[in-house]
Amino acid sequence: MEKLVDAGLVKAIGVSNFNISQMEEVLTNGRIKPAVNQVESHPYLVCSKLLKCAADNNVIITAFSPLGRPGEESLHGVSPLKDPKVIAIAEKHKKTPAQVCLRWQVQRGVVVVPKSTSPARILENSQVHVRKWDGSALRSGTSIGCSIGHSQGNPDTNLNDCVNHENLGLPTLQHGDKLEFKARATNGGYVVINNHDRSDGVVTQNARQYYHGSEVTHTAHFTYDLRDPAHCSVASSCSSKLMEIGPPYTKKGQIQLSWPGWSDEGSGLGRYEYVVYKLQPYGDVLGMRSVTPVMSGSQNVSRGAGMVDVTLSEPGTYCFLLTVNDVAGNYQRARRFLIYDDVNNVTVDAHQPLWTDSAAANTSHLWQTNLQNSLGAGTKVSLKWPGRYRNLFHHQHKLLASIEPYDPPIAAGYEEVTGLPPMQRSRQAIPNAYGIIIAESAFAVDHAGGRSITTPPNTWTTVPDVMAERVDLDIPREDGDSVRLWLQAYDVMGNFVQEDVLLHVDSSPPVVQNVWLKKHGVTALVGNHSSDLFTIRFGFEAFDDHSGLHNIHWSLQDFLNSSIVHGEGQLAVRRPSVLHPECDPPHCACIPKDSECYFRNYEIVPDLSKMDIPLGSHDHDYVVVITVTNNAKLVTTVTFQPVCSDGLYVDEFLFCETVYNNKCYRQSKDALSHKEASAACVSIGGQLADVKEPSDQDMLASIIQQSINASYWTIIKSQLPHFFHGDGFPFSVQSSWMAGDIYSPFDICVLLDRDQNYEGDYHACTEQHNYVCESPVTPCQPNVCQNGGKCSSCFVGSPVCDCPPGYTGLLCETGRCLVS
Repeated sequence: MEKLVDAGLVKAIGVSNFNISQMEEVLTNGRIKPAVNQVESHPYLVCSKLLKCAADNNVIITAFSPLGRPGEESLHGVSPLKDPKVIAIAEKHKKTPAQVCLRWQVQRGVVVVPKSTSPARILENSQVHVRKWDGSALRSGTSIGCSIGHSQGNPDTNLNDCVNHENLGLPTLQHGDKLEFKARATNGGYVVINNHDRSDGVVTQNARQYYHGSEVTHTAHFTYDLRDPAHCSVASSCSSKLMEIGPPYTKKGQIQLSWPGWSDEGSGLGRYEYVVYKLQPYGDVLGMRSVTPVMSGSQNVSRGAGMVDVTLSEPGTYCFLLTVNDVAGNYQRARRFLIYDDVNNVTVDAHQPLWTDSAAANTSHLWQTNLQNSLGAGTKVSLKWPGRYRNLFHHQHKLLASIEPYDPPIAAGYEEVTGLPPMQRSRQAIPNAYGIIIAESAFAVDHAGGRSITTPPNTWTTVPDVMAERVDLDIPREDGDSVRLWLQAYDVMGNFVQEDVLLHVDSSPPVVQNVWLKKHGVTALVGNHSSDLFTIRFGFEAFDDHSGLHNIHWSLQDFLNSSIVHGEGQLAVRRPSVLHPECDPPHCACIPKDSECYFRNYEIVPDLSKMDIPLGSHDHDYVVVITVTNNAKLVTTVTFQPVCSDGLYVDEFLFCETVYNNKCYRQSKDALSHKEASAACVSIGGQLADVKEPSDQDMLASIIQQSINASYWTIIKSQLPHFFHGDGFPFSVQSSWMAGDIYSPFDICVLLDRDQNYEGDYHACTEQHNYVCESPVTPCQPNVCQNGGKCSSCFVGSPVCDCPPGYTGLLCETGRCLVS
């Protein structure tokens, strides 16, 4: 509970039903004594000793059941409200018995909490606070004797003091009670006359003549003032401050301290005392333990409105402590705080970056690779700056830390327990990150690489949590946009720094298209022999209109096993240079960022000296894999088959052919019905490919998937096809593929369908699809190959030469220097 008081969450601590020993224990061991002890108390349960213990320790007693509990009649024969003595007092003062019981407690200094739901009784109970009933004194007629040892027969002309102590039996006096004392003194004495007129000359002495003395009465009044001075901001919610010290955050060391708005309803104000401390850090809090005051002083109220000039010379958090005394010796303390600093500023730690955390890390957070629309759908942009902005003096000297409570505690309302900048410097810690208390962000978007957004817009938004040192922003954007983000970091004095960071947007990978080959200067689609790899140039277009290209990598891989790489290399990204500055569309284009320009056309020239492919090999087919990465580090990979088969050549590579199990397979370049495809295969000396065996289907599916994404007609020859019907020639069936059937004269149209992941399926034979022809490999007649090359042929007019070492070309017509 003491921690709650320290934190300002509660004003005081109370206990209930504590007896004297329990009270003494908590008063001895507790740091903050309880303000109140609530116990049962009424005329039949007086609690005199407990009340004295509480009064000696300035603890208020609160009485519950002040009118007696139910069941008192069984204990005492009558309840307090029906007690004859209580009734007699009530009748004398024309009050109710309840008012008498409550008034008795109030006079003893006890707080009462009677319970009632009746509005009339609630009003009746509240009227016990009228000071006098019927104008009578609470107590009168008590005389205090004062014997000075003299009488009329023994007068004394010296000054006499009368000091006496007597228990007047008064009730507990309340604030505003008055005591009237009357002192009466009687003078007198006697005279002795010596008679010198006798004739015999004897002097005689007459009897004493006593004076008739005067009686003088003086009256003195003493008023009890038990209340502390008060400030109007607490007592009546005025606009004045407890102390006027100017702005709570200032760069001016000359402070004018004043304290308007104080009053005392009892004895009146007497004296003001002020002390100024520079608070020191103790761990994570600020305090004034054993701190020497910066200055101190006092002023009497008689001097008029209080005011004093204070000079602050060092940056720090300062405490102004004011003690207001009344004439009776009561006092009230108040505290206010301010921060003074005319030296230190916000600095930037260059070792800690400002960056967009949502941008791709592998681009040094330069490229944002996701988008957001105007409705907020999409990824936010995250800006981070941990530890970059600081006011090191404020951070190291704890100027923004919480402030310890004063001992003894300041009364509620007489110090600023909570409150944050810019209005207050209270005891509450000011949330900060390295002395930075406010961060604001703004952003702007353009499609010109950020060149048109160099000044921040007036749309600053406060970062919700300055201690997180990050902010997540909804920023609508599209590919090719640039986003500039500004950040302002403020310290408590209003000093700030402003920085910006620029990022660019690209969520799409680069484009690779229009792959072509050149052999002997002739543009084609595919080659026909592995030896052609050393006479072919592979060309393609690669570009990215949003972020530009970063690098281009190519590799030659085995067709059936991509882990086998026969050669690879890098192509330099082509950009205009000083010697060749032109960038003419469509072969060159520029991106928004920095107007960087990039050429689009690239060629791969295989280098035999860096390949592990033997010339004239008929054992493998190959694929070229091109991997292009843009500056946003997004990747596009394209795979194509430059050589479709070993030993076959067709119409300047307009068809792709493959040799498998001593058969040639050719993929068509056009789509026909099943009937038309069968006729086309026969016209070139072959037939539609037969996928009788599952291995044939797998082989053809693998070839098709490496080329154009299409579906291809094939056939299956079945002896007894099931559930077939005629919808043209040949027959078509709608049933599962009968792979176990033997060959027969029946032709069944089968489609290797891309939508079925190239699994065999049946479709209407009249649909238009590409097709695959097959033909056995036979020797050429005549042999057209040169330099000892061996010629073979599949389809009519498609010779392929197997060239000896040292020769290459379509007909082995080109010699090649071998690398030893």
